[in-house]
Amino acid sequence: MVLLQFFAPLCEEYYRYHDLRGHWRKLVRYQERSDSSLSGVANKLLFILTYIKENPNQAYHGAMFGMSQGKVSLWVKQLSPLLQEALKRMGKLPKREVSQLYEYLCTCIEVVMLMDVTERRIGRSTDYQVQKLHYSGKKGYHTIKNLLITTLVGEVIYLGETWEGSHHDKTIYDQANLLFPDQLHCLWLDLGFLGIEAEGVRVIMPDKKPKGRELTNYQKEVNALIASIRVKVEHTIAGIKRVKIIRNQIRLHGWQARDRMMNIACGLHNLRCQRWAA
Repeated sequence: MVLLQFFAPLCEEYYRYHDLRGHWRKLVRYQERSDSSLSGVANKLLFILTYIKENPNQAYHGAMFGMSQGKVSLWVKQLSPLLQEALKRMGKLPKREVSQLYEYLCTCIEVVMLMDVTERRIGRSTDYQVQKLHYSGKKGYHTIKNLLITTLVGEVIYLGETWEGSHHDKTIYDQANLLFPDQLHCLWLDLGFLGIEAEGVRVIMPDKKPKGRELTNYQKEVNALIASIRVKVEHTIAGIKRVKIIRNQIRLHGWQARDRMMNIACGLHNLRCQRWAA
């Protein structure tokens, strides 16, 4: 597996100088202990990939690997950043910074970009103010959101910050402050981004039905054409949500952990896209 080739040296280097709790070792360890709760780099990669793919209860996942729930929590905290770094070195993670996206688009002659916001479910907080921030009226439960920009082949080229579910799609876009080079790039959107201002890129959006009137047959045909192209971003989101930690309610707490899992899921999807293209 190509991923294992990048993951293995990172894992070996990290645990040479750190213990399971992330503390620096007093003595450098060049060989893994024989009684380790998760021995071998391949087993570590299998452990974290199955956890992300299936989103199991940690007690159940621990039973599958012969360890306690507490050890599962420690291993997930340690291995998920290493998996993210491996995907980064492979060049599969989406851009997270506006400057990175701008530099990438400057190297492309013509790009068709599809943009949308995806939601994923989280547990309800006991704090009422936090509940209000995370409650999504569209979904009817508590969520967090991310802005995505993809290509026609399904590659995720940009992943925005993680936002509370109550924020509107256009608000998330406005806060991202995206920059586009003045080249032959097209940005395909839905009506959730109605009224946005995007310089340096051609925005393509369906016509909104006028109040009290109907769209013309020509407008309906154009909208159907736009929808047939823009649906590819929905296919990409469905591909990202093949991992159940994104599709189902995430059990991990902490903003950084939840954001990292979305980033990893996008990287794994981009890795699959490369294999499909090959």
